[in-house]
Amino acid sequence: MPSSSVFNPIYNFIFFPQPGVTLILIEIIFLIFSIFLLVSIIILFFVSSWGRLFLLEDATETFTARPYGAEQAFKEWSGAKNRLYSQRESDYKSAVIEADALLEEVLKRLGYAGDSVEDRLNQVDTGVMPNLDQVKRAHKIRNNVVYDPEYKISLETAKGMLEVYEKAFRDMEVF
Repeated sequence: MPSSSVFNPIYNFIFFPQPGVTLILIEIIFLIFSIFLLVSIIILFFVSSWGRLFLLEDATETFTARPYGAEQAFKEWSGAKNRLYSQRESDYKSAVIEADALLEEVLKRLGYAGDSVEDRLNQVDTGVMPNLDQVKRAHKIRNNVVYDPEYKISLETAKGMLEVYEKAFRDMEVF
């Protein structure tokens, strides 16, 4: 019967618990389990893109009083505008394409869903973007530039389009 003497304390613990010892053991077990869950939640929060975006974007916007990604957007915008200083039509076309790509990125970041820029622009309200019709026209010209290699664009047209995009970005408080 040595085996029964080994299991007697376990049997007594399960079927005849003493209130003080049992509660302490249950508390310890739940405390360990709670710590495990808390650590798991924290790790998943930082590993997931949602957690990173939540902390990074909100903290950046709170402490700098500027939208998250504004510096990067402004750099991209400056690069597109600098293309207008060249004397080549290909650079004018590139500037228009880059400005439209930045618009698409901004609309995605703001949560407008859709497969194309047109789909996203159709969801935008004129309260958010007062020059919405001009932006749609500029996007149509951008499509002509992209899909028609023979399409000609002048410096004045490219400057006008970039002014339209810039007004839209400023209205959406991108920079």
